Amino acid sequence: MSTETIEQQLAEEFKQSSRQRQCPSSLDHRIAAEYRQSMMARRREQRLKTLWRMPKVALISAIVAASICGFAYAGNKLLFKDEEGMITLNVQSSDLLELGKRDLESVRASLSDVQSKLDPGETAVVYAPEFDVKGGWLGAYQPIPFTDIVQWKRLLKKHNIKEPLPEAIGGTFKFVEGMEGNPFSVALSPDAEQAWNEMRTQSKQDGSKMLWRKIHPSHDQPTAAYSSVYQNSNQDNVYLTWEIVNSPSLYFNLITPSSTSYEEIDMNGQKVHYTKDEQSLYGESSVHQEVMWTRDEGGQPIIYRVGSDSASLAKEQLIEAARSLLAT
Repeated sequence: MSTETIEQQLAEEFKQSSRQRQCPSSLDHRIAAEYRQSMMARRREQRLKTLWRMPKVALISAIVAASICGFAYAGNKLLFKDEEGMITLNVQSSDLLELGKRDLESVRASLSDVQSKLDPGETAVVYAPEFDVKGGWLGAYQPIPFTDIVQWKRLLKKHNIKEPLPEAIGGTFKFVEGMEGNPFSVALSPDAEQAWNEMRTQSKQDGSKMLWRKIHPSHDQPTAAYSSVYQNSNQDNVYLTWEIVNSPSLYFNLITPSSTSYEEIDMNGQKVHYTKDEQSLYGESSVHQEVMWTRDEGGQPIIYRVGSDSASLAKEQLIEAARSLLAT
C-alpha cells in the first residue's frame, strides 16, 4: 500500500472519529500511545464483547483505534509502517507537536513536580496550560521499583513473561531496577478526560498555571509493559521495555514531533526502527532515543523497546545495546 493510500485511509478514520468526540490533536508519541491504548480498551469491550466467547486465535477482526482525533494532515509525514503478524504500527511526525524551548521546559518541570508528589503505584492526570494549545492531556506516574533482580524476575514469571532477563546489556550496562509500565508513557484510565476538562475549566476561571488530580490506574489495556533499567559507569540509562500484546489484533497510529529523526536499521537480520526525539516530556532530559522492533514469539506478540533519556549517550552505544539483545 502506498504512503498516499495509507494517509488517505487514516484521514478518513480520524475524520469519522472526530465527529463523535473532541480528542487530542497532537501529543508526544508516547503519550499518544497511552491515549490510544485507553481508547482501544473501550472499543474492544464495545465491539468485540460478543466475540470473546470464541478462542482468541479465531478472532481476526482488527481493532482500529484513532490515537489522535481531529487529526491535522497538512505537514504530517509518515516515518514508518511496521507489520508483524497481527500487529501494525504507523508512526507519523507532525509540526503540531513542536513546543518552544520555554514551554517544553515548563511542561517537563510540571510533570516532574507532580510525579515527585505521588506515592509508588499512583497515577495522576495533569493539566498544563502550555500544552493546552496542543489539545492534549498529560499523565504522571510513580512506579514501584524492584531493585532486587531476583524479585523482579519472580514478578515477571508471575505475569507469564517468558523473555529471559539479562543482568547486563551491551557489555557495560548493568541492571539497576525493574518496574511495571513504561517510564516514557502513562496509562490513563477513561476518567482522565473528565478530570482534565474540569481542571482546564478551573484554570480558565482562576488562572491556575498547573493542575493535577490523582486517578485510578488503567488496567484494561491491550498491552502490558514491563521495563528494566540499566546503567553504565557514567550513569547513562538504558531502558529495556517489553510490551506484551494482549489483544488478537492491534493497529497502532502514533505521532511524534516533526523534528524527530528516524532511521531503519538491519540488525542481525531483524528490521529495527531508530528514533531520536529532542522534545521528550519525560525522563532525565528532553532527549529520548529509542530502538524498537516487534516479534511474535510462539503466538505471543511483543513490542521491544530499548531507549535512553541520557543526553550524553551516543547513538552507537544505544544501537550496540539493542544489538546485544538480538544476538542472544
